[in-house]
Order: sequence, then structure tokens, then C-alpha cells
Amino acid sequence: MLVASKHARRSVPQNYLWLAGVTLGEAVFVAAVSAELTVSSVLTAIMATCLATGGLFVAALYTSTSVNRGVLIRNMMLGLLGACVLNLVLLLFMILTWSFRDSTLMMVSSMLMVVIVGIYIVAVLLLILIPDAMDKDDYILGALRLYVELVRLFFYMLVILGKKK
Repeated sequence: MLVASKHARRSVPQNYLWLAGVTLGEAVFVAAVSAELTVSSVLTAIMATCLATGGLFVAALYTSTSVNRGVLIRNMMLGLLGACVLNLVLLLFMILTWSFRDSTLMMVSSMLMVVIVGIYIVAVLLLILIPDAMDKDDYILGALRLYVELVRLFFYMLVILGKKK
């Protein structure tokens, strides 16, 4: 019992360090991308990200209270598996064809990535909202997952809505 409590006390500061590191890395990444775009396009992407996130939160909130928890988690895991496969296929396609040089193909792939990231966000929100779906110690990891997915959503919104200076 004493060993478990010492381990639990040590893991919390490590989680905060990971969260701080990811936050700093994401901030530098988003700042570098945003510096190349106009102010109005960045603000438009911020607004679009906020609206999409709000809609996803409302959808996750109503879904988490209206469905059997076991069925919901099973369906969510199947949806995540499908989203992961689609994400990997899309990224592999982009790498193999160098599609980022074609603006139309980049827009279509970014829109697909917005849909996939939306699925990830709903899944993470459901894990956080459903009681006993996560251990109490895993809420920091859930917050980190949610943060990373929100930044990914913002990045793809920047790709879709961004205009270079």
C-alpha cells in the first residue's frame, strides 16, 4: 500500500511535466504556422475551431447520457479504430503523392482530417464525461489528449481557411 501511494505521488508531477512539454511544443508549432498567415484568416480559423469544438461537446454531452455505457464505449472504440485506419491511409497517401503541392487535394484531405479529428475529440470527451470510463489518475492524460486534438483541429482549420501574407 505504501509503495503504491509513493508511485502515485511521483506520477502526478511527471504528468504535469509531459503536459507542459506538449503545450510548449504545440504553442511553438501553431505560432510558426500562424506567423505565415494573415491575421483575419487566423482569427477565422480560431472562430471555426471554437464553433466546431462547442458543437462536438454538446453532441458528446447528449450522447453520454442517452446510451448504455458498455455499448457506447464499444461503438466508440470501433469508431476510433476506423478513424485511425482512415487517418493512416490519408497520411500515407499524402506522403506518397506529395499532395501538399496541389491546393485542391490539400483542401479535400484537410477537410477529411477535420472530420477524423472531430471523431477523436468526441471520443475523448465521452471518456471524460462518462463516469468510471477512466481512472481518476487518467484525467490529466485525458486533458492532454483533448488538448492535442484541439490543436490538430485548429491546424487543419488554418490549412482550410488560412491565407498567406
